[in-house]
Order: sequence, then structure tokens, then C-alpha cells
Amino acid sequence: MKLTRQLRSEILDVYEAFWGSLFNVDIELYTQVIDDNYRLIGTTEDEMFFNKQDAISFLKATGDQLAGNIERRKSKIKIEPVDSLALITEQFDAYVLIENDWTFYGKTRVSTWMQQKPGGWKLIQQHFSLPDTKAEEGQTIGLEKITKENLELREAVKRRTIELAEKNRELEIEAALERVRARTMAMQKSAELKEAAALLFQQVKALGAPAYSCGYNIWEEGEKSFTSWMSSQDGSDFNAVLNIPLTEDANFIRFDESRKKGEQFFVLELRGKRMQEHYRYLKTIPAFKAYFDYAVSVGFDLPATQIHHVANFSNGNLLFITLEPCPEFHDVFKRFATVFDQTYTRFLDLQKAEAQAREAQIELGLERVRARAMAMQKSNELKELIATVSLELSKLDFVLDRCFITVIDAQSLGMTWWMANPETSADPMGLSVKYHEHIPYLAHLEAWKERKVKWVYVLEGDIKKTWDKFLFSETDFSKLPPIVIDDMRSKEKVFLSSSFNNFGYLSLATLEPLTDEQFDIMLRFAKVFDLTYTRFNDLQKAEAQAREAQIELGLERVRARAMAMQKSEELSELVDTVFKELTKLDFALTWCIINIINEPSLTNMVWAANPETNKPPESYLMKFEDYPFHHSMLKGYQERKAKYVYVIEGKEKKIYDEYLFNKTEW
Repeated sequence: MKLTRQLRSEILDVYEAFWGSLFNVDIELYTQVIDDNYRLIGTTEDEMFFNKQDAISFLKATGDQLAGNIERRKSKIKIEPVDSLALITEQFDAYVLIENDWTFYGKTRVSTWMQQKPGGWKLIQQHFSLPDTKAEEGQTIGLEKITKENLELREAVKRRTIELAEKNRELEIEAALERVRARTMAMQKSAELKEAAALLFQQVKALGAPAYSCGYNIWEEGEKSFTSWMSSQDGSDFNAVLNIPLTEDANFIRFDESRKKGEQFFVLELRGKRMQEHYRYLKTIPAFKAYFDYAVSVGFDLPATQIHHVANFSNGNLLFITLEPCPEFHDVFKRFATVFDQTYTRFLDLQKAEAQAREAQIELGLERVRARAMAMQKSNELKELIATVSLELSKLDFVLDRCFITVIDAQSLGMTWWMANPETSADPMGLSVKYHEHIPYLAHLEAWKERKVKWVYVLEGDIKKTWDKFLFSETDFSKLPPIVIDDMRSKEKVFLSSSFNNFGYLSLATLEPLTDEQFDIMLRFAKVFDLTYTRFNDLQKAEAQAREAQIELGLERVRARAMAMQKSEELSELVDTVFKELTKLDFALTWCIINIINEPSLTNMVWAANPETNKPPESYLMKFEDYPFHHSMLKGYQERKAKYVYVIEGKEKKIYDEYLFNKTEW
């Protein structure tokens, strides 16, 4: 029989299937691969079978000892054709699982005879053996008892020593990995990578690696540049270096090519000209140059040779820089990269989820502000709007001293401030501030004229004291509750962050500068205010125009009726028309009166419309008597006042009513 490549493959497939069925206690597969006359001589006293059924029964009885508890390692297999048979000899290290640890059991030798049957290749005979640990080199049999005991003890100690050393080393590595894993799992923001890089350096050094520096390089969006988070030579953290191009330096070009090719790990040695070129490039980056200059100034010479061990992961690479080769640490470097990949991916996922939740919270706050602004009917409702803005920003973790919406009069350059105060639950107030030339006021006006979208004014020192004195004595700010005034005066320094629009601005007063994220959120609230206040003004304008048209229509009806008059009695219809048109304009009237005054006779012809009489208006002749109301009305007539109001009430009204309803035609 000639052992072709295909034949060898068929034999090996069946042979490996046998081991799989044995170690996984797969009785069905085991039955398929052994012959009916299968024979086995094993390593224990009970392992001797002369037929297939005995072998199957033994596997069923002892399968719980084998299933998932034994492995072949370092296997060496040889296949030889012998007539129509195939002889397979194999040597391997047997490992057994004890209390979750894989433990070396012993070297094992197996000879297997296989024969091709109608159903395929079958195992027909096997012999298992273990080396005689009792015999020393040159001996076939251990003759003396002491030799046997010494050999057993020596082998056990040797084996256990190796195992303990390997376990201890593994524990050290796992502990280092766990420290790095725990630190990166606890990250809340990317800036913490500098601390993680310092910890990585410390752990690698503790494992005995000759590390010069190490850290993380994170590819930026678009994958044309990266941010470097590296430790310094003394293990301290180092601020990130941003936007390092991947297309200029030969070393970084190699980084990029490696990730694109899918390499897990590579080593790059920099020496001589290549090292100097790399240094020259790094010194073109201000952050690196400043660090190199500092390192040299404190006695750290730049090494002439560096060895870069680069372990790639999904978002960048881990860079371990040594000054000498250390191949024994390559697997350790890879494991650190694997751990970091898992935790950094989780960090990015959490950041994404938190950003989505944050965005939903922001949108909800904006919608509440938008809804309140859209519901505005008159400008004094800005007090409810600023209260809503203040509340929603507080829910978004803004720590506000107070919050303003300021409307600027383009003609007078005066301002009305609608301010929410944390010291009191009272409604925000509209505070009028006339134009003045204090420095903060002029600065805000100038920013408004330029329509600055993002602007910060720091109010402090003598300027704040002077402005406080003016505001709380000469403007409506003096109307604020004393607790609010005292608190506003007490702050030595306030940051006024504002966004200006056509009508004024939204401003937040804080004791610390807003973060970039907070300022962006504030701008979104300011934009909502700008859009909705524009709509509010447009609606007010449209409503005013509609109101004016309605007024003009009423005037036209009154004018037409007056123009059609032929005789004075038609004043009845005219006053009725005036009454009806004013009622259409939402006047709540009890009477509508036209008075025709005859000054020489001191009389007054009254044409009065009343909704309760349910009849056309009538005329009544009245004299000007000695009543305060009559004197006032006559005086108003004589002075031809265009707008005149007289309030009659109390005792005066009772006296006049008695006169009106009993002594006149009324």
C-alpha cells in the first residue's frame, strides 16, 4: 500500500475522530471508528479489551473521568504503511484538569493499527504505554529500591517545580493584566488614558520587562492621524499628544500599514540614521520637543537605539519601547493589547450609550423650553420661560448662580432682564435697566451689536463692586428680595456666559467657567429661545395687524352710519352701532353714551345704548347740576380732552344714582 497524501489525510481524520470520541465520551462516534474485533492494551490494570463491546462498556463506565478532563499536547505522529495496514505511532504530553488547573500528567506513547474496511478506516488494535520513571539513563529496569524512590521523588519535584514556576508566573501576569483591566474599566473620559499609560508602564516593569516607555496610540476618526498617550521614562503620566499624522514619519507609516494588513504584533528596531530621523520628526511636534528638552535638562539622554514592540488592537495599538530585545515578553505584550481592546471597546460603548442618554435628556429639556416659549401670549411670560430654562439646565447638571433672558430695546439701548434666582421660589421678575455707561453694560451692548454667538465676560474686582452699587440702587434690581441682593453682592467673581441674538441674549452666571460641552448645550437653548421668540414677535405683529384691521372695519361702519344721518334722532342708531362695534372688539361695556353738550344752557342730550334694555337707544336731557362728576365732565369738555376718565364709586356713586334715577329723564 502506497501512502498518498489523500490516504494519509483519510487515516488521520479517523484517528483524530477516535481521540475526539474518547475525550468527549461520544459513544456513537467511538462505535463508528473502532473495528468489531478491536483490541486494546492500556496503561492501567483494567484496560485490556479483545472486542469492540468490552471497549464500549469500559468507556461508558469511566466516561465521567475523561469528559473534558484530559488533553494531548506536543503531539508527534508518524504513519507507516504495512501491507494493507497502517501503523500510527504517537508521542504526546498528557494533561489533566485538576481543580480548574491543567496539570502535567506524563509523557504517553501510543501505537495504533488501522485497516480499511467496507465502511472506511477502522482502528483494530492499540497499545498505550508510559515511560518507566524508575530507570535512569542506561538502565532498562530499576534494580534498587532507593533508585526507584529517588527517581520518583526527583521526577515529582522536577515536574512540580516547573508547574509552580509556571503558575506563579501566570499569576503575576494575570494580576498585572487585572490591574490594567480594572483601571481602564473605571475610565469615565479619554483623558484618563494618561493614568492608564503610567499604570501600564509600572506593571510591565514589575513583570521584569526592560521597558523604557509604553502607552496607547488611539487612531482618530478618519484614521489619518492618532493621539498618543505614553508614559515617561520615570513612569509618570504624560499628557496626550493630539493629531499626530500617520503619513509623514516612516515609523508611524509602518504603524498604519501594520493595522491595515491585520498584523497582531510586530517589532521595529530603530538605530543609527533611522533613530535620528525619528527624533528629528518628533521634535517638530511641540509637545514632544518640550518633553525631550526637559528630559535632557534633568539628565535623561535620548537613547541611540530603541526597540518598538507594537501590539495592534481594534482602535489603535499598544506601544512598548525597550532598549534591548526581549522576545520572552512578546506574548505578554499581546495579552495586554487583548485586555485593553476589550475594556476600551466597552469604554467606547458606554460613552456612546451615555452620550445617547445625555442627548435624549438635552432634547427633552429643549422641547420643554420650546413648548413653553411657543405658548407665550405676551412678553411678561418671559418670567415663566426663564424659570423653565433654569430648571432644565439644572437637570443637566449645570451649577448656576442664576440665569437671565435679556431683551434689548434697539432704540433706547435699555434692557429688560428676566432673571431666575435660586435663593427664592418666587416667580422671576422683569427688571428694567436704562442705558448707562458702566463697563460691563457697554461690553454686553457691544457683544449684542456684533451678535456674538459665544461670549464670556468675567465680572470681578472693583468693576463688579461699582456695577453692583449702581444696579441695586438706580435700577429695578433694587426691587429684588434682600436675600437675592445680598447673595449677588457676596460673589467676588462671576462668569457671565452669553449667546446674543436679534432681541437680546441668554446668559448664565456661574462661579466656574462652563465646560465646552456645557457651552454647546447653552447655545442650543439660546437657539431655541431665538427661534421661538422670533415666532412670538411675528405672531404679536400679525395679531396687531389683524386687530388694527378689525378696528378699522368697526370705524368704517360707524363712519358710514354717521355719514348717512339726516336728523339728530338718528344718533340713536349711531350710538347703537358704536356700542356693537366696540363689543366686537372685546370691550366689556355696561353703557355706551354719546353726549351732545349745550354749554350756554348747561344741558346735555344723552344718547345711551345698554345691552340689558333690549330696545333701541333712547335720548335723555340732563342738566349740569352741582355734582363732582358734572363739574369734571364739563371741565373736560371745555378743555377738549381727547382722553378722559372719571371713576365714580362709593358714597358719591350712591348719591349720584339717587339723583340720576329719580330726578332726571333717565
